[in-house]
Amino acid sequence: RALRTFHDKNLNGEYPANHERISEFNFVGTYDINTHWKIGATYVFASGTPFTSPLYSYLFSGNLITQYGEHNARRLSPYSRLDISINYKFKTKHIKDSGINLSIYNTLATRNEIFWRWKVKDGKEFQYKPSSFIGGIMPSLSYYIKF
Repeated sequence: RALRTFHDKNLNGEYPANHERISEFNFVGTYDINTHWKIGATYVFASGTPFTSPLYSYLFSGNLITQYGEHNARRLSPYSRLDISINYKFKTKHIKDSGINLSIYNTLATRNEIFWRWKVKDGKEFQYKPSSFIGGIMPSLSYYIKF
């Protein structure tokens, strides 16, 4: 646990830290197929990330007025992600190491909650909802070189 203590009239007591996760599991594996090819995978599972939610909200003259509840009293939904990669290493005489890497971030396209946010439309409607990364799957292609 990562708890923080505050002594302020508006925030007095012991609360979970913003970065606290009740449980976190990381698995990383790599396998050398041969001298040229290498594959890898990373799986991340985490739960219990705290956030502060509102007790009530209303619009007054186009402004959002909010009363928040206890600091970091709620938890985000569990987070899971699988990333995979494949590397091809070139054989060269003058360069120590070079190759190409293809990686895929969030291979399973999991819509993980990162935080909750307000969305106000035309000063008349509002929503408080979870937000996640814009894209589901993110591929990456790179060339690397070491001298």
